Amino acid sequence: MRAIVESGYRVITVRDYLASEQSPPFVILRHDVEWNSRRAQDIANAELKLGLRSTFYFRVNTRAYDIPLMLQLQNEGFEIGYHYDTLDRCNGDFDKAIALFEEELSRFRRAGVNVYTVCSHGNPRVRKRGYQANYDIFKKDEGLKRRANILGEAYLDLDFSAVKYLSDAGIRWNVGLTTKQIEALLRTKEQPALYILVHPDYWSRSWIRALALKCATRGIKIFRINNIIAAIREYSNILSKTR
Repeated sequence: MRAIVESGYRVITVRDYLASEQSPPFVILRHDVEWNSRRAQDIANAELKLGLRSTFYFRVNTRAYDIPLMLQLQNEGFEIGYHYDTLDRCNGDFDKAIALFEEELSRFRRAGVNVYTVCSHGNPRVRKRGYQANYDIFKKDEGLKRRANILGEAYLDLDFSAVKYLSDAGIRWNVGLTTKQIEALLRTKEQPALYILVHPDYWSRSWIRALALKCATRGIKIFRINNIIAAIREYSNILSKTR
């Protein structure tokens, strides 16, 4: 964050980007709050000290759903949005997933949270059957965005050809760089427009938890291998039953 500020980038929210044309250099700064709202507050406090305002997307069905914190951050100038995973939770049933999406979005708004944009959550532990991502509900129901009265979806409505996307999903940067190398990249200003996703749950002030997160990255790789093995076994069972 210091590198962003010192390099002269403007930090904008997803709402800012979708609401009007933006002139570079800028960074769209986004946070997906998935498990622990306290860590989101730590990130927000750090940004406030630097005069930054970003977008925080909160999940509903975890401890991340913290309405008092959402309202506090909203009052401080942050954008608050809905981090949805309704297709995963409805086992790929589009009708149920769309109804659940609209119901949960209404919960945010009834509580006083002004939701202008939403963002799909991807659960790697859920096998996608009949869909590729949770945002497929917008592809299935073209009127959903209008009914939901939102500016857009943080994946579907971003022009990824015009911005450099950096994400720490999987507890590692998607571009194969370390955090220090990303700081150096920012300071060169070679990229005039960036879209940076940071999960508060993947960062820690404690070296003990940081070590645990590092171990988790290795576990994720093993888990993916196990998923492949499980899929092969399932396919083999299907073949054996059809013979």
